[in-house]
Amino acid sequence: MKKVIQFFGGQFMKFYKYILLLILFINSPTYPNGQNALSTSNGYFYYRGVRYLMKNVLSDEFEMTIDCRTDTGAVDIVFVIDSTGSMAEAIDNVKANIDAFASELDDRGYDYRFGGVTFGDGANTWDFEPSTPGYQMTSDYYDFRTKLFNVDALGGWDIPEQSLDALEAAMNNYSWRTDAVKVIIFFTDACFCQVGECGSDCSSAYNQSTVYSDLTSSGCVLFAATLNPVYCDMCASIGSAGATNWYQNAASATGGRWFNLYTSWSSIFNSVIALIDTFEVINFCVINNSGSTINPATATLIPGGCISVISDNPITYGPWFAGDEHCFGWRVNTIPGCTGPEACFDAVISGGGYSDTIRGCIFIENCACPGPTATPICPPNSYGIPLFTACESQEIQIQISDPEYSVDESSIKIEVNGTIYDYPASMSFDGTTLTWMPPSPWSSGDTVKYSLLQVKNENGCPVESVLTNTFIVDAEPPEITNFTPSPGTEIIDTILSASADLFDSLSGIDRLNLYYTIQGVEFGLSSPLVSYFGDDYNGTLLLSGTFSQLGISDNGTIEICIFVRDNVPEGDEECDLCGPNIDSLCWEVFAHFGGPVAEIISPQPGQITSCDDQCVKILITDDDGVDISTIRLSVSSTTITDTFSISDPEMLWNNDTLTFCPEVLWQNNEDVHISLIEAADSYGNSLTNPLEWNFYVDVEPPAITNFIPDCGTILHTQSPVIMFDVNDNLSGFDETSLTIIFDGSDILYHSNPAISISGSRIIISTETAGLNWSGGDTIDMCVQVADSPDICAPNDTIQCCRYFVATGGPTAEINRPLNESWSSCDDEYISFTLRDVEGIDTSSIIFTVELSSTHTTHTITSDSSGVIMTGSASDLTVEYHPAASFADGETVDVCIISCEDILGNELEDAPLCWQFFMDTSPPFIVFASPSDGQIIADRTPEISFILDDDGSGVDGSATSITVNGTAYSLFTAGDTFFWSADSAGIEFEGGDSVKYCIHSQDIIDYCENNVLDTCIVFTIQPGPAISDVYFSEETDCDGENILSICYTLTGDTADISVLMSSDGGTTWDVPMNSVSDTAG
Repeated sequence: MKKVIQFFGGQFMKFYKYILLLILFINSPTYPNGQNALSTSNGYFYYRGVRYLMKNVLSDEFEMTIDCRTDTGAVDIVFVIDSTGSMAEAIDNVKANIDAFASELDDRGYDYRFGGVTFGDGANTWDFEPSTPGYQMTSDYYDFRTKLFNVDALGGWDIPEQSLDALEAAMNNYSWRTDAVKVIIFFTDACFCQVGECGSDCSSAYNQSTVYSDLTSSGCVLFAATLNPVYCDMCASIGSAGATNWYQNAASATGGRWFNLYTSWSSIFNSVIALIDTFEVINFCVINNSGSTINPATATLIPGGCISVISDNPITYGPWFAGDEHCFGWRVNTIPGCTGPEACFDAVISGGGYSDTIRGCIFIENCACPGPTATPICPPNSYGIPLFTACESQEIQIQISDPEYSVDESSIKIEVNGTIYDYPASMSFDGTTLTWMPPSPWSSGDTVKYSLLQVKNENGCPVESVLTNTFIVDAEPPEITNFTPSPGTEIIDTILSASADLFDSLSGIDRLNLYYTIQGVEFGLSSPLVSYFGDDYNGTLLLSGTFSQLGISDNGTIEICIFVRDNVPEGDEECDLCGPNIDSLCWEVFAHFGGPVAEIISPQPGQITSCDDQCVKILITDDDGVDISTIRLSVSSTTITDTFSISDPEMLWNNDTLTFCPEVLWQNNEDVHISLIEAADSYGNSLTNPLEWNFYVDVEPPAITNFIPDCGTILHTQSPVIMFDVNDNLSGFDETSLTIIFDGSDILYHSNPAISISGSRIIISTETAGLNWSGGDTIDMCVQVADSPDICAPNDTIQCCRYFVATGGPTAEINRPLNESWSSCDDEYISFTLRDVEGIDTSSIIFTVELSSTHTTHTITSDSSGVIMTGSASDLTVEYHPAASFADGETVDVCIISCEDILGNELEDAPLCWQFFMDTSPPFIVFASPSDGQIIADRTPEISFILDDDGSGVDGSATSITVNGTAYSLFTAGDTFFWSADSAGIEFEGGDSVKYCIHSQDIIDYCENNVLDTCIVFTIQPGPAISDVYFSEETDCDGENILSICYTLTGDTADISVLMSSDGGTTWDVPMNSVSDTAG
């Protein structure tokens, strides 16, 4: 059937099954000659890797006709191969897989190119056209095959390899085709080094994140085949698991897959073919006609709903030189059968001020009658290479798939070794996998050829091609014949040589996995003692080595085994091939060589004995018997230096055991050297292993020294830390023997947490042990220790030490208020200091505070509210701040009842008591004259007053007076204070108001004195003043003493009188007119 694809500007051409419509508009500026600045030279559409060229048949129109065809797609593949020595076992399999892969791709007619990079500690890119600059791929399968089979697994002395550098070389060294699927297939068994790691043996220029980013952005699809996990070395930071994960993740991230290194090539091939067959690209080649360089140019594909862009979009390119052509391409996925606007796209190409829009539509329908595809699963496709299985009931499994239609299982027809089977005879089908079961088991040597003759889908479309495959059944391991030495051979030499002939006519001998075992120890071809002569099908495996090299040390039976396997592959997770066939053969020979063998019984070399009569015992054996007359034993020490034979009384022989017991006792610290010089068997064979060793004698116990504190010390603590040293200069101090006894009853063993041991120093914390003593107590401590000899009982000792706990209790000092002191402080508190060199036990502090006002006593402890303690344990100040202030006039009695130091010593001179007084009121006036408001006639009056205080008393020295604002001195008589106006030279006028103020205070020890400040005002009587008074002699009227008084009046006043008084206290008022003046 024919396909027509048309690109046009407004016209529609007839199409059949497959039509692609592309409309091209050029919107860029036009030069005078009519040429566009950007012109499209060619347009392409790639479907499943096949490029379809568009032909310009009209102005701005393109037409392309495509027959319904089975063209295969374009693919560039670079194989990246680890060729180091560690790949020796895998390299042949890798090369065979790659060769089969390339051969099949060539047979199917794909448009391929191959490249290659081998690596280890460095990367080598294959160049197929050395005359052309750069590295060139090849489209010639045979050229590629030649280079492939020159690859050997050599070098790479360290395990990490330059895998990252090899991948970068594959991406960067070749010119990949833009219209081809870009594939990298990678093989290794090792992890990779990164920049800065592993030194010169593996010096990489890349790190994992850079290469991962380059892979995912390059458009290359990575298929990785590695071990799981790969080998690695400590110098590579990625590690074994990390490198394996990186290979797997990188393959997945690029759209590829990860495989086990030994996976059949067909599995990788099928994955790559599936990738090619889904490859679709829209590509346009555009010429820069602008006359100038454009940098950068940008191409953007704007798809309809049926088109998905799966590559970079937009694409940038530059510099784009004038006159150059550049092709822009996008990988896309399309929906078959989609038509209309959703199947259309715009491609916008711009830069340098110019712009083109290329518009087109893609209509794709299914072509002709594609049928199912068939791929062998198990056994995998042999592609002409002999493929073996060891399964006697080997099934044939074929994957049958059709992307759009179901498989018609009734159409399945398969031919096996000339017999045709129609489904379901000997077959089962699960929708994707056809399984054919042999009617009877295969025989070893059978060659099985089968062909899938027919299978159709539900539309009746047949399989694209007939599948044919061949495998060979090899169910037998290699034959082992002519083995030597014969079973039961007696070997009298110290060299063992063994050989065996091997034969396998089918899959051949797996030479890399041949090995012998001698007494269970494996010796393979990597050992210089083993060699193989012959080819893959017929040869001889040899072993030759001394008894020492082969690990044979005793006479007697020697077991020899040979292990062989063939080359039938094990298979993989998809196909079990039951291989390889493995066999082994074991037989025994006998060794007879050498003289007596000696073995030390006791003491062992370096052992220490505490027995001063220690004997030496040696076991001497020989299958042919020991000639005891030949025994010579040398003993060398401080006590004994001599050589002994069996005739000496110190020597005893019994049941193959030689015993030497000294007649003189060993001394302490003696170093005894023993040498078994000679002994022979009954055939005269000399002693196989002369013995020579030393043992040591320790008959004294450890020494206990350096007690800290010294024994007899007076201790200033209830729970002391005691240290001492334990030393033993030979067998050493046995820590488990340490026992500490306090006061004959408290026992601490070595495991007690109160005991710490650091070398020879022992530290005991009696506080941790829960032990404490009081002042005046005696501490008796005894230490018991032993040493640790290897032989005989330990030497032990005990040593005692006595300590004394210091006596004397705390002392107290009153800080405030002192005894019998006065305080006016509203916040008065009690303070005292406790001192003791051992330290105060604060929990023992008890004092009382008794208040006179309430007759109550308060008991105070260190935990009571208002108690504050400062200073150190040895110099502790205690303050008590009551919740309520002490009352005025309060008498406070304080007693320190109890206080102990940390040793339990009580307060000296307890209880300690004192009292203090509270006075918050000032002094007061008891008497004052003149009194407040009084009127007096005396114009030179005398002021007098008496003060009192209910508490601390009046401070007379602080008492003063001011009269009418002027301060004057006072004089006293008893408790009365006086001031005289006459003495002050002051005379007031009649009617004057006189104000005198008294200032005084009490006598306080703490805080401010209480102050009296009060004033009194009196008045001078108005009228004349009596300036002179004269006294006449006494008269006696009516029994009263009458005093005649004469006085001089100043001023003329009328109707005045004089107040008179007698000594008896009688007063009367006498009118002035009844009193004569001096004039008569």
